[in-house]
This record gives sequence, C-alpha cells and structure tokens, in this order.
Amino acid sequence: MRRSWITDNRVKVVSKSGEAGATNGIAVYDFSDNPRQVTIADTVISNNRSIAISKHGSAVVYGGGISNGVLLSGPPVRLTLNHTKVVGNSLRVSAGGSAKGGGMYTKVPVVQHHSVIKGNRPDTCFGC
Repeated sequence: MRRSWITDNRVKVVSKSGEAGATNGIAVYDFSDNPRQVTIADTVISNNRSIAISKHGSAVVYGGGISNGVLLSGPPVRLTLNHTKVVGNSLRVSAGGSAKGGGMYTKVPVVQHHSVIKGNRPDTCFGC
C-alpha cells in the first residue's frame, strides 16, 4: 500500500449480553500458510477511534491504527513500514475490558524505516 491516508474513522461496537470486539485503521491478515511480505509506504494512519462496550460480557479492542495478528487467519505477515506515520489513534473499552495497541497491535516484529508511531492511546505499540 502506498501514498494513502487512513484518517478520522470511527468504530463503536456495543453488546448487551455477549463479547464486544473491534478493530480500526488497517487490519493485516494472511489467509495462507505462507506468510508474505506486506509493505505500507508513504502513508498516514491517524485519528482513528475504536470503542467496544459490553454490558454483560467481555470487551476487546486491538489496533486503532494497525492490527497485525492472527485473529482470523494463518500466520502473521512480515510487515514493513516505510515513511509512514501512525499517530493520534485511540482505543476505549468498557470497565474490565482489554485495549491493546492504540497505534499498532502486533504478534511479530515489524520493520520500520523512517516511520513514526507516537501519540496513540492507551499505548503506542503492543508487541513491538
């Protein structure tokens, strides 16, 4: 992916009785058994907000900016960020929930070249 802007997106998931789960920005998954290289270059991922609320179940949010994991798929990809900004993204959950990776959530190391991941809440990068 090159020269893109993923900004000002909002996701709110509300559950009255079960689990509430959300992600926002970019979700990077591999649906094969052969993880491939994915490069995000000259891109801005900013000001995305994810909220998960559950009144009687668990609430989980991963990756306000980038989610690089295995939630729905096979092994994680080999992700590289080139000249990319991941800034000002945020996650919020109901009491007792789990919010990880305001800027990026990853299960494997991510290669960064001249990239910035900062100013995200509740944390900049979970798993980096």
